[in-house]
Amino acid sequence: MPGLGGLSKAIELAGKLNALKLVLSGDTINANTALDLKLVDEPDGSKECPEVALHLLREITAGRSLKIIHAVMSSIHNSRRLPYEDALIKDAELFCELALEEANRRKNNE
Repeated sequence: MPGLGGLSKAIELAGKLNALKLVLSGDTINANTALDLKLVDEPDGSKECPEVALHLLREITAGRSLKIIHAVMSSIHNSRRLPYEDALIKDAELFCELALEEANRRKNNE
């Protein structure tokens, strides 16, 4: 049995049925199956992990301001750490802050 939250994480990523099959069967799976089950993001073992992570980071943040990246990361953090209703309130606050900033930027550029 996976410890330290492994089973909960597997359920979150792969779904309850898939997680139960993996844990109870004890079968080993290959990288493509892990990718299909959403247990991994990158199955290509030929690349170094830091290289893949940096490439992905550059790809998903290209052209985004640090403020937007920070807001998204805060939202993800809040969704994992706060009760659902509190996370929704924080999301609304972050969204409104960013929307107001964008509206002011556009107004100043007129």
